[in-house]
Amino acid sequence: MRNLFFLLLLVVSACIPKPQGEVPCINPEKANPEMVCITIYEPVCGCDEVTYGNICEAERAGVMFWEEGPCALSCVDSTLLNPKQECPRLAKPVCGCNGRTYANPCEAEKAGIVRYALGRCHPCMDFSKITNGPVPAIYDPVCGCNGRAYGNEYEAAAAGLTSWKKGKCDDCIDPDKADPAIGCAKIYQPVCGCDGKTYGNACEAQKAGVTKYTTGQCNGCIDPAKINMTACPDIFEPVCGCNEKTYPNACYAQNAGLTKWSKGRCEDCVDPAKKDPNKGCPENYEPVCGCNGKTYGNVCEAEADGVLNWTKGACQ
Repeated sequence: MRNLFFLLLLVVSACIPKPQGEVPCINPEKANPEMVCITIYEPVCGCDEVTYGNICEAERAGVMFWEEGPCALSCVDSTLLNPKQECPRLAKPVCGCNGRTYANPCEAEKAGIVRYALGRCHPCMDFSKITNGPVPAIYDPVCGCNGRAYGNEYEAAAAGLTSWKKGKCDDCIDPDKADPAIGCAKIYQPVCGCDGKTYGNACEAQKAGVTKYTTGQCNGCIDPAKINMTACPDIFEPVCGCNEKTYPNACYAQNAGLTKWSKGRCEDCVDPAKKDPNKGCPENYEPVCGCNGKTYGNVCEAEADGVLNWTKGACQ
C-alpha cells in the first residue's frame, strides 16, 4: 500500500508541473501548434499569466508549469484567440491590458484580450489596472494624463490612468488621432492650428491630432490682452519683434503685446532691399526659423522675405 501511495503521488506531481531552478516558463521547443486538444473547458493559469482552456492547450503553447483555475487578473484568454476572425477596418484605437494598442475593440478581442480601455496606450497608464467593470454614472468630468476626457474619476481609474485633473480637456487636440507615423508630403501649404501653431500643411496638423485649423500661417504676433503700460528699465538690449519692429529691450516688446521676438535689431535680421515677393520658391517643406521669429517653409522663402540669417527647423 505504501508503494502504491507514493506511485499515485508521483503521477499527480507530473500532472501539475512546478518550476525548479532556472526552468523557463515557456519552452519554444515544447510548443506544438498542431497538437489536437479536447474541447473540454477545465481552465488552468499558466506561469505566463494567460488562462488556457485546459492542460493540453497550455502544453501546446509550450508552457512548462501552471495552476488549476483561470488567472485572477488574466489579460489574455487563449480560448478567445481567433486569428481568422475578420474585423472591420475601423480606426477606434483601444489600449489592451498587455500594454499594446489595437486598431479597434474587435482586433483586441481577436487577440484574446479580456480587458482594454478606449484610446491609445500612454506612458502614464498602469495597464494592469485596466478593467471593464461597471463605474458610477456620475458626470463630473476629468482630463486624464493621456489627454483624453472622462465622465468622472472612476472612468479614468478604470482606464488604468495614474493621474488626472478635474474639468474637461481642451478639445483642440485629439490624442487618439495623433499619429507620428503618418507620412506627409513635403509640400508647404501652411495652416494655422487651433493651438496657435503653424503647420506645414493640413496633413502635418492632422498628424499632430489637431482637430481644427484654418488656411495660412498663424498671425499671433500681438496679443491685445498683453498690452500694458508698465515702466521698463533703461537698458539697451535690442530685440526684433515678430512685427519686424526693433524695441530697446524685451520689456518694451512685452508691453507692446508681442508674443515673439529675437535678440538683436531688426536691421541686422531683415534687409527690406532684399525682399522679393515674386521670387519663385519650391514647395518642399524644410522649415527654418528666421531671426525675426517667423517660421518659413524653406530657405528660399526666408530669403524672399529679406531675412539675413536663420536656423534649421520651425520656430519653437
